[in-house]
Amino acid sequence: MIKKTAVGIFLTYAVHVCFAQASVKSLQEEHIAKLLISTSEVRDLYPYNVNIGFFLTTALGNLEYGPQGVLTYIHETMHVDDNTRNLSTDPKRYYRFNASEFMTVDIRDGFFTSDNIFPLLPAYVRDSSMASMTQTYLLCRNSCLSRIYGIYGLLEEFDAYSLEPSCLLNFHSFFDTCGYTNTTKFWAGYYNSKGNSWNDFYYFNIFFAAYLKYADSHRKTFYDQLITDTAFKYAFSKIYHRFAESLIALDRIDRETAPAMRNQANYPFAFQEALDNLKMLNDSDDTRKYIARLLVDLP
Repeated sequence: MIKKTAVGIFLTYAVHVCFAQASVKSLQEEHIAKLLISTSEVRDLYPYNVNIGFFLTTALGNLEYGPQGVLTYIHETMHVDDNTRNLSTDPKRYYRFNASEFMTVDIRDGFFTSDNIFPLLPAYVRDSSMASMTQTYLLCRNSCLSRIYGIYGLLEEFDAYSLEPSCLLNFHSFFDTCGYTNTTKFWAGYYNSKGNSWNDFYYFNIFFAAYLKYADSHRKTFYDQLITDTAFKYAFSKIYHRFAESLIALDRIDRETAPAMRNQANYPFAFQEALDNLKMLNDSDDTRKYIARLLVDLP
């Protein structure tokens, strides 16, 4: 079970330095973002992408209005790390779990591009206003790895998305103690990021289930190999559980320990209807049946 943690003297240090002022607001935000990353469990990613400021320059990335800019930086930097290693491991795919565990999976003959599963998706996922995820990860063109590498590319995206709520959990104590982030406008952005992470978790489960359903009908040999591939199932299970357990832990913290200023009831999620619909699809018998075939018990 994932628990809320702090790193050594991090909290004491953060209380003092997160108030640091700079003549330019963007430099102040970059200073705080670097502090977050340098004292966190993802500090090993920093050498792969030092341009944190790039991710903090839009309204959605501005740290004053929530953590999404830092989360996007971490997500994209993880791709840089993965793809750097994948250059030398083809026909394998490499997945980073943390600084000390790197999982490698063989690409099985018979895999297919992810656009094939589009017709099997629930109508809500295909046709609603939230269908941008299918355009981004299934129907994309050019060098889109989530389409080209099929379920192996989708797992890499799932891995990167799973790191976002994990980092929110890791950073939570900082947010509570830093005067710059412990504000109502920051927590509004935080709850939006957490809600989006739940949506991402549900989307990818639906994608994985559709991929297996297609394989079960059209690529039986590949399907049989995949659901007995211990390396793939181990990687999938590690990522799946990090994603789910981080979100559950965040919900518990926000429900049980939140002071009045950041009570979740004060910050309605803009896409609550989508969240409810995606959860229903995620919990359907069809999705659960196929996801269960990829999960294994972890030590």
